[in-house]
Amino acid sequence: METIMGLGFAPTEYVDVSHHIETKVAMLEAHESQLTWLRDHDDVDILEQMKTATRFRDLQCGVHDAEGFVQCLTWLRGTTRRLLP
Repeated sequence: METIMGLGFAPTEYVDVSHHIETKVAMLEAHESQLTWLRDHDDVDILEQMKTATRFRDLQCGVHDAEGFVQCLTWLRGTTRRLLP
């Protein structure tokens, strides 16, 4: 799945999360200690990064707010099946 910074990540699958973005924001906001630590220690706003990443991925696949993924093609993954639409 997407890394925090998205560096070197080229998704091949996309999931439309536009109907769930507010839930995702609320879930991240519930981790106040991590949010505060990342802001104070690394000057990172993880909420803004998540929103930016979903908006960027929406430009790639044509929906409003998306997450990107790459299928794991590791040997002995014979039970893997497509779950994304």
